[in-house]
Amino acid sequence: MLDYGGAVRRKLVLNLFSRSLSGEDISASVPPELMGCLRGLSLAGELSFSTELTLDWDHPESCDVSIDVDPSRLWSPTAR
Repeated sequence: MLDYGGAVRRKLVLNLFSRSLSGEDISASVPPELMGCLRGLSLAGELSFSTELTLDWDHPESCDVSIDVDPSRLWSPTAR
């Protein structure tokens, strides 16, 4: 709960981010059975992401989700 000006507001803001998630970690986290035609693809480099989730029980119209992904440093040494 958020306390402001003597009133209690039921609101949750959750921020998650990573400045550096390696391609190797991403590749290792996907089970082979889900890779389908991408089986054998490997990733190198890294990506970064940032997410923000806002849940507001008192003002539902204020709820929001934002996801930003920067894959500019991610590449595949096996891509043809």
